[in-house]
Amino acid sequence: MNGKIIFVLIAATIVLAGCSAKHGSYAGSITGNIVASDESLPKKFTILYADGRYSPDEISVNQGAVVMIDFIDKSNSTSLFIIDGYAEENVVNGKTRFFFSADNEGVFEYGLRDRQSKGKLRIS
Repeated sequence: MNGKIIFVLIAATIVLAGCSAKHGSYAGSITGNIVASDESLPKKFTILYADGRYSPDEISVNQGAVVMIDFIDKSNSTSLFIIDGYAEENVVNGKTRFFFSADNEGVFEYGLRDRQSKGKLRIS
């Protein structure tokens, strides 16, 4: 009986020693960008155009923010979406997605080139 106990203790010691070995240790080997806050993530907006209006008709961001806009025209038209001073994006089958950096403070109009109604982008 004592022989079995000794064998079990030796086997357990070997297993535990193997589990504590540093094979595949990842401590200190993680690389990549550290995100300090949500400020570094894009500000995401979806702008819908339907019945002659934009929703939302005004968006606000902090100066320096990266902005992502998903634009959807409910009539599925092909046109040009413009943010004065920032972007001109082709709208194909009513949809586009684009990014820009809100570098200049002020109020800028956005909308489809061939429509009269406009929305406003406020950067402060």
